[in-house]
Amino acid sequence: MSANSITLVDCKVWLGQYDLSTQHNQIALDHGAELLDETSFGTSGTRRYKPGLKTVKVTGGIFWDDTSDKALFDRIQADREVIGLAPTGNAEGDTAFFTRGVNGTYNPASGEIGQLLKSTLDMASANTPLVRGIVSKPKTAIVASGNSTGINQGATLSTQKLYAGLFVFSQEAPGSLDVTIQSDNGSGFPSATTVITFTTMTDVGAQWQEVSGPITDTWLRSKWVLGGGGQYTFAVVLGIR
Repeated sequence: MSANSITLVDCKVWLGQYDLSTQHNQIALDHGAELLDETSFGTSGTRRYKPGLKTVKVTGGIFWDDTSDKALFDRIQADREVIGLAPTGNAEGDTAFFTRGVNGTYNPASGEIGQLLKSTLDMASANTPLVRGIVSKPKTAIVASGNSTGINQGATLSTQKLYAGLFVFSQEAPGSLDVTIQSDNGSGFPSATTVITFTTMTDVGAQWQEVSGPITDTWLRSKWVLGGGGQYTFAVVLGIR
């Protein structure tokens, strides 16, 4: 076994305002490209393919329960739903994959006598790339304004974009939540610059933001400001592509 291999025990599965991690026992993320057949006469006898459009598909195996069933059932055809997967857990800096997708197929019930009732959900990309990034702000309940520690992610080149996803799972006390992504050239953020601003949240939900490079700063962190006594449980992912 590779020294860097992992055992799936705490994979995070976030879909919009829903944390489906504890309902899932199986997840598959496919990232590929369509293969276009360009074979013509005069070849060596082997087909020639060229890459077409990129594809992203997420398939989840779920233990059925009434709460998640209603949420998924009602969201079939939901377009540009923010999806986040963190295979190793919920700590700042953990690898995260995220995109926006369409909830395409939901099989609400499958199984046999004596077995746990299961369901499956298939999602596909909605004109949005799959981003490989990090958990910038882990899913936790927040009762005061603050910021994440910050991690060196490297500069965002002029040919790249900085992407970020915000997942607000619950509101423990009414009020407002303002979340931004800041950059700096030092780990202590002595001259922090706001590079992404999410729309103010006053309820649960999810957002996607992206900004084109170049961003020469290499350190990135999440910052949040609570207003009006608001208390929220939320998470932030970010990545450069």
